[in-house]
Amino acid sequence: MKLSTREDARQSLARIIRLRAQGKMESDRFRDLCYGLAHLLGYFKLELDADVEKRLEVLEERMEGFER
Repeated sequence: MKLSTREDARQSLARIIRLRAQGKMESDRFRDLCYGLAHLLGYFKLELDADVEKRLEVLEERMEGFER
């Protein structure tokens, strides 16, 4: 299971949901994997939010030069 990127984690989550829906995965294993993937995706979102915040700070600093 590849989990290096948000897209990898998203695809893995979709895959285990399909496996569970097809009855090919036990509910305990499904629940454990979903729990872990939810936390991983939460971390990726936090990382993305921090990146957006940094970019916003750079833009705000640039805009300070245009204020009167």
